[in-house]
Amino acid sequence: MGRKKRVRIKKCEALLARNANVHHRNTENSSAMIYAMKSGNFNVVRMLESKGATVVDRSNHVTSLMNAAESGNYYLVKWLVEEKKADVNEQMKNYYAIKSAAITGHSAIIEYLVTHGANQESIDAALVAATVYGHIDAIEATLEGGANVNTQNEEGDTPIMIAAGFHWSYEFQWPEIVRTLILANADLSIKNKEGKTVMDVASYNEKIRGYLKHALEKR
Repeated sequence: MGRKKRVRIKKCEALLARNANVHHRNTENSSAMIYAMKSGNFNVVRMLESKGATVVDRSNHVTSLMNAAESGNYYLVKWLVEEKKADVNEQMKNYYAIKSAAITGHSAIIEYLVTHGANQESIDAALVAATVYGHIDAIEATLEGGANVNTQNEEGDTPIMIAAGFHWSYEFQWPEIVRTLILANADLSIKNKEGKTVMDVASYNEKIRGYLKHALEKR
């Protein structure tokens, strides 16, 4: 265990020894357990549990499982699902645990949640989130998990539209994301709510436009 984690545990123990209320919630209805899940510190989670804290908890915005998934602690997620029976499909404000994992690029957790019952809507939401945040491994994990490559967000944009439309794409791996989505048979003819196709919204990145033009010619 690292020094920082040991310090956190000691601080928590000291506060609890002074009768700190393990059930206290802040203005967002978040508990110490919610924050422990976000940090991914399994030892603090277990210590809080031993003091009577609710493990499968929720605030106004997130659940324990969502925060654990975002933290990237695979074993914490596994423990919550298998031993604490956390609901992998619980939704809060358009968020799911699998979407939280996608936002932070934790592909192993995405794969785990898919095999433990993540529903189609949540997997599709995870694909969109992974695309927005540019996590190619997470994108591949959602696609392998059955995500609809042509799912659309509120604006009607598909994942390939989102990836192709980033105008700072030369700084990141957006061209390779576009290529990955093309190889997954993304439909290049779909129009968003503005009536635009992926070629209409594509950035001026030569690689991106090259991949799209080549795909259109082949089809």
